[in-house]
Amino acid sequence: MQTQSRVQSLRCPGFGPGDQARPDQQVADWPGPPLVEFCGQAVTAIDGTTGSHRRLEHFERTGHWTLMSVFSDQGRMLAVFEELDRQDGRIAIVGEDGARLVVGKSLEPTSAKERSWYRGHAKEEVLPGQPDILRYELLEGGKDPRPEDVQACFPPVRRAFWEGVERPHTFVGTPLSADVVPHYYIDVPMVARVPTIVVAPETAGAIQAEDLWEGLVGGWLPAVRTVYPFGKDECWELVVFATPEGAATFQQPTWYRFLRLQSGRVVDVKYIDTYLPSPDQVPADPADFYRHLLRLHAYWEHQLTGAMTVDVPDGWVGDFCRHAFVQEKISRRGDHPKYGVVERAYAGEEHDGFPDLLTSTVICNLEWGLFPAARTYLDYYLRHFVRPDGTVRYRGPEIGKYGVTLSCLALYYDYTGDFTLLCEHDQKIRALVAQLTKRWEDARRIEPSSPAYGMIRGPHEADISFLRNWEDERRLDPTNPAYNVMRGQDQDTAGPSTADLERSSYEQPYLSNSPEVWRGIRDIALSWQRVADQLGDAELASRASALLQSAATLFDDALNGIERSWLEKDGTLGLPIIAGSSSFYWETPYRTTPQSFDENRVWSELLHSGVPTKQTVQRILDIAGERGGTTLGIFNNRLQVVGFLVAEGVQGLLQHDLVTDALLVFYAHAFHAHTRGTWTAIECVDMDRDRAFHSPFCAPAQMTVPTIAKWLLVFEDPLDRLITLAKGAPRAWLEDGEHFGVEAAPTRWGPISYHLRSRLAVGKIDLEVSLPPRPGATVHLRLRCPLPCRPESVRVLNRDDLKVALEGDTLRVPTGTTGVLKLEVSCTTEAPR
Repeated sequence: MQTQSRVQSLRCPGFGPGDQARPDQQVADWPGPPLVEFCGQAVTAIDGTTGSHRRLEHFERTGHWTLMSVFSDQGRMLAVFEELDRQDGRIAIVGEDGARLVVGKSLEPTSAKERSWYRGHAKEEVLPGQPDILRYELLEGGKDPRPEDVQACFPPVRRAFWEGVERPHTFVGTPLSADVVPHYYIDVPMVARVPTIVVAPETAGAIQAEDLWEGLVGGWLPAVRTVYPFGKDECWELVVFATPEGAATFQQPTWYRFLRLQSGRVVDVKYIDTYLPSPDQVPADPADFYRHLLRLHAYWEHQLTGAMTVDVPDGWVGDFCRHAFVQEKISRRGDHPKYGVVERAYAGEEHDGFPDLLTSTVICNLEWGLFPAARTYLDYYLRHFVRPDGTVRYRGPEIGKYGVTLSCLALYYDYTGDFTLLCEHDQKIRALVAQLTKRWEDARRIEPSSPAYGMIRGPHEADISFLRNWEDERRLDPTNPAYNVMRGQDQDTAGPSTADLERSSYEQPYLSNSPEVWRGIRDIALSWQRVADQLGDAELASRASALLQSAATLFDDALNGIERSWLEKDGTLGLPIIAGSSSFYWETPYRTTPQSFDENRVWSELLHSGVPTKQTVQRILDIAGERGGTTLGIFNNRLQVVGFLVAEGVQGLLQHDLVTDALLVFYAHAFHAHTRGTWTAIECVDMDRDRAFHSPFCAPAQMTVPTIAKWLLVFEDPLDRLITLAKGAPRAWLEDGEHFGVEAAPTRWGPISYHLRSRLAVGKIDLEVSLPPRPGATVHLRLRCPLPCRPESVRVLNRDDLKVALEGDTLRVPTGTTGVLKLEVSCTTEAPR
């Protein structure tokens, strides 16, 4: 994972001296690809300084560029050049009129050798289940965590050895085909289409030693690059990608290039189209490999048209986020969602309706401005997975996610102004609201003094269906006649006691249920209110008003239920995960009782709701850290780091200005819950890389980093909907000479853009903000300057009609302001008076 100069890259054997010749030179400063002329298939390189001409043969070099191929595309001759004297060198496809495509190549080591990990601790001291001492060390003194320090805490993910079986390391494919092609760290003979060792036997040593290097071609494209070092200074480099051309429903064409290098010079190259060739087959044309690479870039650029753009000093962030969208789209079968790929346990049809799959992908696509995809996902899910009564066709309900589904529908309308989706699915949306409000009304039938009063009962995780006793839970339904029997009103009827049922039943008032439902019905009610105004619909306006009143009461119930559930036991003050419970989650093994079932989900959803106070959020995080419930700030399941739901927790951290914790989770998830160079997310991550008990890829985990990145840069408070720009920007991004910003970031008032440039050497920061076009937004801008520097004053350069206030490190733009603002902020290092 490249973080530019912030993380020192190691040198991979096989590449030339260019890494030493230009170690600190930025890509933009490297010499561009050569000027060329063609005479048939012959290529002549032109020296831009002297004007001299030199005809090149294949694999001959001109400057730092090696000629790899020549081909014709749409009547134009093109030459392919590649920088092989750098492990991060570029590929350029050029014609006589200049470069048609120039893409970089990333490369990261996966080996755990010759590195110091765990910040000097024994591995066993920092694994899940142990106190989160790394979090405390990295955040000591309130400082921002440094990405290079977080990266160095644990070795990279290598093998995924889950349930005794080697699992895919990453994959390639296109949305056009259900045939997703897995790529293994160690080839699985019955699955590998082009076995690496068969084509390049010299790779065996690196594979056995787990000394592979990995990266991507094109920065973010789904073109996987794996390097296998051997010998004194040699390597085989494998590049594999799936081409959209020729992709069929159940067959995905895939290109492979095996390149053998010695000190940056080509020794051998082999091109393979989809499968190992048979003896009678015509060999693959090298030109087709590069022609399809050109098409690949154009195809995926088109797929991400309309997305927000991000420009930040840590250059990997933008590429990482774009690649996440690519991986999620590959996992789908057209519009149909898939939780995972390849593996039946994750890509089986029984998992397609998982509510978290819907909510994570919709929120992420909406936050990045990919509105057509978000609409398609919502529409498809409502048509195919939601019943007319509002329940979901899945193995079990998730009450909190029912609420988040409503928030997703509201967010789509708020960001786009398109109310047709709400109208088309009005009956199902109303039925979903009715399901939730009925559960809430049932929760208010108990004694008001109980902490569970108004706290909605129901499973918070669909996996509960593996353990729940459906018949017993029916008896706990207050609308079921058997409920009164279980309350002791008919002692002659045999059956388990109420207390026994309530200890074993998973129909519990989990602390996250009511808060997430509050947010969902509040959000949908506000959207209904706006639609009613647009359409002049009196019935819809009345419905919205009534639901908003219910939401206000539900918020109070949720907050009271949380605060009245604090439990002091054996000298420890903490929160159980069930309202009013007398047991902490750590008192029983994970998932063995309702009180210990997925506390990580409860905390993540609770933080996402916006309901708990800052003090409660901080105490939840601290107690989890002390009890081994977090690793690098990420909630775990006591054995593994849980790779999805992470963004939900980060929203709560940012809401309460726990920025350093949010940054730690952001870096930790990116570096340690993904493959290091190919950025493929894992559902549950084993931090013991030698054991490697990683569960496979899942799409919700892949959506985490881009969602958090948006909120670090443009954050909307879940309660008052205040927009704060750069709220979570690392202080290092404001060091002198740095600049960062976003273009076309979605908000409820329309797109917002801003760009910040630091001139702290002279005590200045320059800002340009393009505010949302729809009036009504309240916008603040955070300036987390490197300490001890702080903002002192602000001047509006282009407008005399308004003033921007400065409070602490935050610029406050008057509510309702639109248009463009150009600001100059003066900074000081003096302590405030």
